[in-house]
Amino acid sequence: NLRHFGLLKNIPENLIISTAYCVLRSNHNFISNEYIYLAIIQEDVLQYLQGKAEMSVSTYPSITSDDLLDIKICIPNNSINAMKKFIDFYNSIKILNSQNQKLTQLQSLLLSRLAR
Repeated sequence: NLRHFGLLKNIPENLIISTAYCVLRSNHNFISNEYIYLAIIQEDVLQYLQGKAEMSVSTYPSITSDDLLDIKICIPNNSINAMKKFIDFYNSIKILNSQNQKLTQLQSLLLSRLAR
């Protein structure tokens, strides 16, 4: 409901984040964690999980591992090549987002210097 999720990379050993969180990762070399992450954060999947959470019998809305395991994710037929292309595409987007953040910071710096 609060959409507190993310994709962690280069995780140090024995990292502890919080309780009541789960870790999803691929058990297959040909399915990337990024692919699973993007599949799970789709609006229809989030609405499904929200519905499950609201029907939970615990003291607060929550989902179970079975709720997550029930989610069907489409995997391309030619998984290895498709995943390589997907990871390249995902990494390109990540690089462009990083460049945009740096350009925005530079813009702010230049505008503040112009204002002086």
